Amino acid sequence: MAGAIGMKRGRRDITVAESDDMATTALGGHVVASDVSEEARKDRPHSKLWMERTGAFECSEDEQISEDMVLKGKKYYSNGNRGVVYIATCVMKGGEVKVAVKEILHEKHIKPGRCYIGEEALEKEAGWLQRANEHGIGPRFLYGDSRKVIMEFVEGKRILAFITEEHDEERCKKALCEVLTQLRKLDSLHIHKGEFVRPDRHILIRDDGTPVLIDFERCKESSTPQNITQFVQFLAGIKVILACSCYHENPPN
Repeated sequence: MAGAIGMKRGRRDITVAESDDMATTALGGHVVASDVSEEARKDRPHSKLWMERTGAFECSEDEQISEDMVLKGKKYYSNGNRGVVYIATCVMKGGEVKVAVKEILHEKHIKPGRCYIGEEALEKEAGWLQRANEHGIGPRFLYGDSRKVIMEFVEGKRILAFITEEHDEERCKKALCEVLTQLRKLDSLHIHKGEFVRPDRHILIRDDGTPVLIDFERCKESSTPQNITQFVQFLAGIKVILACSCYHENPPN
Protein backbone atom coordinates (compact mmCIF):
# COMPACT_ATOMS: atom_id res chain seq x y z
CA MET A 1 0.00 0.00 0.00
CA ALA A 2 2.80 2.41 0.85
CA GLY A 3 4.06 2.37 -2.70
CA ALA A 4 0.76 3.74 -3.94
CA ILE A 5 1.05 6.98 -2.02
CA GLY A 6 2.79 9.55 -4.20
CA MET A 7 4.82 12.56 -3.12
CA LYS A 8 6.44 15.29 -5.15
CA ARG A 9 10.14 16.00 -5.05
CA GLY A 10 11.40 18.46 -7.64
CA ARG A 11 10.01 17.46 -11.02
CA ARG A 12 9.78 13.74 -10.31
CA ASP A 13 7.05 11.78 -8.55
CA ILE A 14 8.31 9.45 -5.85
CA THR A 15 6.50 7.07 -3.56
CA VAL A 16 6.72 6.62 0.18
CA ALA A 17 8.51 3.33 -0.34
CA GLU A 18 11.00 5.00 -2.67
CA SER A 19 11.53 7.84 -0.23
CA ASP A 20 12.58 5.30 2.41
CA ASP A 21 15.10 3.85 -0.03
CA MET A 22 16.48 7.32 -0.67
CA ALA A 23 17.14 7.66 3.07
CA THR A 24 15.57 11.09 3.18
CA THR A 25 15.93 13.12 6.32
CA ALA A 26 13.65 15.97 7.31
CA LEU A 27 13.84 18.72 9.85
CA GLY A 28 12.31 22.17 9.71
CA GLY A 29 11.27 21.75 6.11
CA HIS A 30 14.81 20.99 4.88
CA VAL A 31 15.46 17.78 2.99
CA VAL A 32 18.55 15.93 1.83
CA ALA A 33 18.23 12.73 -0.22
CA SER A 34 20.83 10.20 -1.31
CA ASP A 35 19.23 9.42 -4.68
CA VAL A 36 21.39 11.91 -6.59
CA SER A 37 24.54 10.75 -8.38
CA GLU A 38 27.87 12.11 -7.24
CA GLU A 39 28.34 13.95 -10.54
CA ALA A 40 24.92 15.58 -10.21
CA ARG A 41 25.67 16.53 -6.61
CA LYS A 42 28.86 18.32 -7.63
CA ASP A 43 26.97 20.72 -9.87
CA ARG A 44 23.65 21.05 -8.04
CA PRO A 45 23.38 24.26 -5.97
CA HIS A 46 22.82 23.59 -2.27
CA SER A 47 23.85 19.96 -2.38
CA LYS A 48 26.04 18.95 0.53
CA LEU A 49 29.18 18.72 -1.63
CA TRP A 50 28.49 22.09 -3.23
CA MET A 51 28.03 23.73 0.14
CA GLU A 52 31.16 22.14 1.55
CA ARG A 53 33.13 23.32 -1.47
CA THR A 54 31.95 26.90 -0.95
CA GLY A 55 32.85 26.74 2.73
CA ALA A 56 29.30 27.25 3.99
CA PHE A 57 29.47 24.29 6.34
CA GLU A 58 32.56 25.05 8.36
CA CYS A 59 31.79 23.63 11.80
CA SER A 60 33.89 24.12 14.90
CA GLU A 61 34.17 21.24 17.35
CA ASP A 62 32.98 23.28 20.31
CA GLU A 63 30.96 26.49 20.24
CA GLN A 64 30.30 28.59 23.33
CA ILE A 65 26.72 29.82 23.05
CA SER A 66 26.37 31.30 26.52
CA GLU A 67 27.94 30.99 29.94
CA ASP A 68 25.85 27.89 30.60
CA MET A 69 25.61 26.40 27.11
CA VAL A 70 28.20 24.79 24.82
CA LEU A 71 27.66 23.00 21.50
CA LYS A 72 29.86 19.97 20.89
CA GLY A 73 30.34 17.87 17.77
CA LYS A 74 28.37 20.21 15.51
CA LYS A 75 27.79 18.49 12.16
CA TYR A 76 25.94 19.30 8.97
CA TYR A 77 22.47 17.72 8.82
CA SER A 78 20.49 19.24 5.97
CA ASN A 79 19.87 22.44 4.06
CA GLY A 80 17.13 24.30 2.28
CA ASN A 81 17.14 27.21 -0.13
CA ARG A 82 17.89 29.83 2.51
CA GLY A 83 18.89 27.97 5.65
CA VAL A 84 21.05 25.17 6.97
CA VAL A 85 20.50 22.77 9.87
CA TYR A 86 23.20 21.18 12.00
CA ILE A 87 22.97 18.58 14.74
CA ALA A 88 25.06 18.78 17.88
CA THR A 89 25.25 17.84 21.53
CA CYS A 90 24.25 20.73 23.76
CA VAL A 91 25.95 20.72 27.16
CA MET A 92 24.05 22.65 29.84
CA LYS A 93 23.82 22.67 33.60
CA GLY A 94 21.02 20.13 33.45
CA GLY A 95 23.07 17.70 31.36
CA GLU A 96 23.46 16.92 27.67
CA VAL A 97 20.79 16.88 24.96
CA LYS A 98 20.87 16.25 21.20
CA VAL A 99 19.85 19.44 19.42
CA ALA A 100 19.13 20.88 15.99
CA VAL A 101 20.83 24.18 15.18
CA LYS A 102 19.15 26.22 12.45
CA GLU A 103 21.11 29.00 10.79
CA ILE A 104 20.55 31.31 7.83
CA LEU A 105 22.85 30.84 4.86
CA HIS A 106 25.17 33.71 4.10
CA GLU A 107 23.74 35.97 1.42
CA LYS A 108 26.42 34.89 -1.10
CA HIS A 109 25.24 31.27 -0.83
CA ILE A 110 21.55 31.95 -1.46
CA LYS A 111 20.19 30.11 -4.49
CA PRO A 112 19.67 32.38 -7.52
CA GLY A 113 16.12 33.71 -7.59
CA ARG A 114 15.70 33.40 -3.80
CA CYS A 115 15.77 36.50 -1.64
CA TYR A 116 17.90 36.80 1.49
CA ILE A 117 15.46 36.66 4.40
CA GLY A 118 17.64 38.55 6.85
CA GLU A 119 18.69 37.87 10.41
CA GLU A 120 15.40 39.05 11.90
CA ALA A 121 13.71 35.96 10.42
CA LEU A 122 15.44 33.66 12.90
CA GLU A 123 14.51 35.92 15.80
CA LYS A 124 10.87 35.76 14.71
CA GLU A 125 10.99 31.97 14.39
CA ALA A 126 12.50 31.73 17.86
CA GLY A 127 9.67 33.87 19.20
CA TRP A 128 6.99 31.74 17.57
CA LEU A 129 8.58 28.52 18.81
CA GLN A 130 8.75 29.87 22.37
CA ARG A 131 5.10 30.88 22.18
CA ALA A 132 4.15 27.43 20.86
CA ASN A 133 6.16 25.76 23.64
CA GLU A 134 4.04 27.58 26.23
CA HIS A 135 1.13 25.45 25.01
CA GLY A 136 3.01 22.16 24.69
CA ILE A 137 3.56 22.47 20.92
CA GLY A 138 6.77 22.02 18.94
CA PRO A 139 10.30 20.88 19.78
CA ARG A 140 11.70 22.32 23.02
CA PHE A 141 13.25 25.74 22.44
CA LEU A 142 16.70 26.18 23.99
CA TYR A 143 18.26 29.31 22.51
CA GLY A 144 17.72 31.90 19.80
CA ASP A 145 19.29 35.06 18.43
CA SER A 146 19.74 36.76 15.06
CA ARG A 147 22.26 34.10 13.94
CA LYS A 148 20.79 30.80 15.06
CA VAL A 149 17.93 28.93 16.72
CA ILE A 150 18.73 25.92 18.90
CA MET A 151 16.00 23.43 19.67
CA GLU A 152 15.49 19.84 20.73
CA PHE A 153 16.29 17.40 17.94
CA VAL A 154 13.14 15.41 17.08
CA GLU A 155 13.56 11.87 15.82
CA GLY A 156 10.57 10.26 14.16
CA LYS A 157 8.71 9.43 10.97
CA ARG A 158 7.12 11.93 8.66
CA ILE A 159 3.38 11.88 9.14
CA LEU A 160 2.61 10.46 5.70
CA ALA A 161 4.96 7.53 6.21
CA PHE A 162 3.46 6.97 9.67
CA ILE A 163 -0.11 6.90 8.33
CA THR A 164 0.69 4.49 5.51
CA GLU A 165 2.95 2.16 7.51
CA GLU A 166 1.27 2.05 10.93
CA HIS A 167 -0.60 -1.25 11.39
CA ASP A 168 -2.21 -0.32 14.72
CA GLU A 169 -5.34 1.60 13.72
CA GLU A 170 -6.02 2.90 17.23
CA ARG A 171 -2.45 4.15 17.58
CA CYS A 172 -2.77 5.97 14.26
CA LYS A 173 -6.10 7.53 15.25
CA LYS A 174 -4.66 8.65 18.58
CA ALA A 175 -1.73 10.38 16.87
CA LEU A 176 -4.00 12.14 14.36
CA CYS A 177 -6.34 13.28 17.14
CA GLU A 178 -3.36 14.75 18.98
CA VAL A 179 -2.31 16.61 15.84
CA LEU A 180 -5.84 18.05 15.53
CA THR A 181 -5.76 19.05 19.21
CA GLN A 182 -2.52 20.97 18.68
CA LEU A 183 -3.86 22.63 15.55
CA ARG A 184 -7.04 23.65 17.36
CA LYS A 185 -4.85 25.27 20.00
CA LEU A 186 -2.95 27.21 17.32
CA ASP A 187 -6.24 28.31 15.77
CA SER A 188 -7.52 29.47 19.16
CA LEU A 189 -4.31 31.49 19.61
CA HIS A 190 -4.86 33.07 16.16
CA ILE A 191 -1.57 31.61 14.91
CA HIS A 192 -1.60 30.54 11.27
CA LYS A 193 1.27 28.17 10.50
CA GLY A 194 0.33 27.93 6.83
CA GLU A 195 1.88 24.58 5.94
CA PHE A 196 -0.74 21.91 6.52
CA VAL A 197 -2.11 21.44 3.02
CA ARG A 198 1.13 19.48 2.49
CA PRO A 199 2.21 18.81 6.08
CA ASP A 200 4.54 15.88 5.42
CA ARG A 201 7.68 17.91 6.14
CA HIS A 202 6.16 19.72 9.09
CA ILE A 203 4.84 16.95 11.36
CA LEU A 204 6.98 14.16 12.78
CA ILE A 205 5.68 11.19 14.77
CA ARG A 206 7.99 9.91 17.51
CA ASP A 207 8.46 6.19 18.12
CA ASP A 208 5.98 6.39 21.00
CA GLY A 209 3.31 7.81 18.66
CA THR A 210 3.59 11.41 19.87
CA PRO A 211 3.28 13.99 17.06
CA VAL A 212 5.56 17.02 17.00
CA LEU A 213 4.96 20.08 14.83
CA ILE A 214 8.19 21.52 13.44
CA ASP A 215 9.34 24.52 11.41
CA PHE A 216 7.69 27.71 12.69
CA GLU A 217 9.35 30.17 10.33
CA ARG A 218 6.14 30.91 8.37
CA CYS A 219 3.90 31.55 11.36
CA LYS A 220 1.85 34.73 11.44
CA GLU A 221 -0.99 36.29 13.39
CA SER A 222 -4.37 35.78 11.75
CA SER A 223 -7.99 36.46 12.69
CA THR A 224 -8.96 33.47 10.53
CA PRO A 225 -6.26 30.79 10.92
CA GLN A 226 -6.71 27.75 8.69
CA ASN A 227 -4.55 25.12 10.42
CA ILE A 228 -7.30 22.56 11.08
CA THR A 229 -9.03 23.26 7.76
CA GLN A 230 -5.82 22.65 5.81
CA PHE A 231 -4.97 19.48 7.71
CA VAL A 232 -8.46 18.01 7.29
CA GLN A 233 -8.17 18.68 3.54
CA PHE A 234 -4.89 16.76 3.59
CA LEU A 235 -6.51 13.84 5.44
CA ALA A 236 -9.43 13.80 3.00
CA GLY A 237 -6.99 13.51 0.11
CA ILE A 238 -5.09 10.70 1.82
CA LYS A 239 -8.35 8.81 2.43
CA VAL A 240 -9.19 8.89 -1.28
CA ILE A 241 -5.70 7.74 -2.25
CA LEU A 242 -5.73 4.93 0.30
CA ALA A 243 -9.15 3.81 -0.89
CA CYS A 244 -7.90 3.66 -4.49
CA SER A 245 -4.80 1.78 -3.36
CA CYS A 246 -6.87 -0.82 -1.48
CA TYR A 247 -9.16 -1.23 -4.50
CA HIS A 248 -6.26 -1.95 -6.83
CA GLU A 249 -4.57 -4.32 -4.40
CA ASN A 250 -7.79 -6.18 -3.60
CA PRO A 251 -10.19 -5.67 -6.50
CA PRO A 252 -13.76 -6.99 -6.06
CA ASN A 253 -14.58 -10.35 -7.65
